[in-house]
Amino acid sequence: MRSDREIASHNESGHADWRRYALYASERDLFAGAAQAQRRTGLAVTTHASLGRGGVAQARLLVDSGADPARVIIGHCDAHLHDDDALDLDYYEALLSLGVCLEFDLFGWEELAPDALRAQRIATLCAAGHAGRLLISTDTCRRSQLHRYGGCGFDYLFTSVIPGLRAAGVSQADVDVMTRVNPARLLTIR
Repeated sequence: MRSDREIASHNESGHADWRRYALYASERDLFAGAAQAQRRTGLAVTTHASLGRGGVAQARLLVDSGADPARVIIGHCDAHLHDDDALDLDYYEALLSLGVCLEFDLFGWEELAPDALRAQRIATLCAAGHAGRLLISTDTCRRSQLHRYGGCGFDYLFTSVIPGLRAAGVSQADVDVMTRVNPARLLTIR
């Protein structure tokens, strides 16, 4: 059963509406603490924006609490995709305007959205010059996702995702930025 907050974050057509997403008080405290920890340690902060569009609320709170937005990664930006790309790009542009990085980390989770649609969204963002703020992965976290149990496996990023991105028009240079440059920059301690 969905909570009142989840229901309120969807408009009348059923589309997730990031403008109406609100964090609970306990979440606000945790995100403020994460910003403080980032300032003290120099580490990046990565969030779990789940299946909704909570990333903007998360990013705003982190930035308002003093986090370095260039070292904030909003996860699951591809969990809820629309047929109308303008709805997705509106959300991504709101996040990018805050200076944070976007993580498309649900490749292989076709039950949520087709990988081809994820690749199209990334191709659009790369064409707009945002490759330096994008990360990609598969969020492989369950035994059922391993080859042995019929899943895509840990190699899916290389065997399927990257070829799919290239087919969608993403340059090899942008793929390298998303898979090598950005993780190296974000996973180091400042």
